[in-house]
Amino acid sequence: MSANREGSGRDPFRRGSDAASGAVILATWVGEATGSKAAAATLACAGSEPDRPGLLIDLGGRPPRPTLVASAGARELEERLAVHMPEARAASRGQTCHLALPADADGLERLPAALPLVRDSIAVLHLPPRLLQPALAETRIRPFGALLRADLQLDRALTALAVRDLIERDLRVGVLKRPLAWVPARRALFGVLPAGTPGGLSRRLSDRLLVSDSAVEHACYDDPDDAETHPARIAQQERRGDEGARSRRGLRRNQQWRRSRSSPLSRIRPASITRSSSRTSTVTSIRTLRLATDLPGDRGLIDTSVAVDIGKLDAALFPPEIAVSALTLAELATGPHAVSDDLGRARRQHHLEDVETNFETLPFDPRCARAYGRIYATVVSMGRKPRGRIVDLMIAATALAHDLPLYTRNAKDLRGLEDLIEIVDVSA
Repeated sequence: MSANREGSGRDPFRRGSDAASGAVILATWVGEATGSKAAAATLACAGSEPDRPGLLIDLGGRPPRPTLVASAGARELEERLAVHMPEARAASRGQTCHLALPADADGLERLPAALPLVRDSIAVLHLPPRLLQPALAETRIRPFGALLRADLQLDRALTALAVRDLIERDLRVGVLKRPLAWVPARRALFGVLPAGTPGGLSRRLSDRLLVSDSAVEHACYDDPDDAETHPARIAQQERRGDEGARSRRGLRRNQQWRRSRSSPLSRIRPASITRSSSRTSTVTSIRTLRLATDLPGDRGLIDTSVAVDIGKLDAALFPPEIAVSALTLAELATGPHAVSDDLGRARRQHHLEDVETNFETLPFDPRCARAYGRIYATVVSMGRKPRGRIVDLMIAATALAHDLPLYTRNAKDLRGLEDLIEIVDVSA
């Protein structure tokens, strides 16, 4: 636990006298807000310990797949779930374990069987809004708190009603007003996000839901200096059109963006790439085209079509370790010079710097050059002309040389290369 928690004399909820063993926290969204599953995964990571993994139960989610690296406690929890709930899909992921159940009455009926298996850790139940009231009415669930992902500028009054209802049920309530930063969200979904990581849940919001004797009563919003910490105040500001509050929120959002840019980010390790590439120098791997609805592996290369809109794509579609080709950076570097207005130029320059900072860059070296020859020969053998697609094929050659799956939004342009590289279509 952090120094702040030790200094304040507070213990995690599972050790407090007023919380039941294996506390349950509900997580959902309001209106059209996105990013609730990543927020739920972050909460499960924050409540996990090496011998007491958190459990993320996703109603309506895709069946999870175990990661290569998982704690012993997470693997033990996966085994317990497999024995007691053989029809369900469970997987150990980092320091946590994920369980997928259908988003219907049957899923709610099967859910209570998983809760005793968590023992004295945390279970975060991610569910669609339509199942929130049925979950609250289910006496075998007995939630300890609730996390709402809400865009207050669009759904302020609705959020206030939801918060008030949850508080009246004697639940701890947290409201996340913005989606998590892209890289922390991806790490959380793989169960490897440490508590308090910049870009994840704020310490205050985590403490609100995880600490048994939080001193801030009903302070459920994620900004410590926010004027909207009281649920009734949200609707009041909506009625009077508080422009000052809106401008202050914009300022804090910009400051949060600056903090997230300077945070340490996970990168793909060059050493691991070198080891994998040595295997492909003599052996041709047989690959297939797959859709992003399949679960990702542990490493991957994104091309320019993905890098351009990386912040708008679902983090769950990508592996925890991502690289980009130097050719992608070259294409992105032309962006600021292709627009005439200062705002557009600055926006593209910032995006270039973000991609360069957040992901490891792979050079186009002699090994990639040799792989390009194989890519070129394959394209020509199909009666197609490589002209006009040279950069795309060189990026594909980089994926081939390093034995990495290629994540793209232009899979049709790479048709025919499935026998050489694994192509992952994220355009859907």
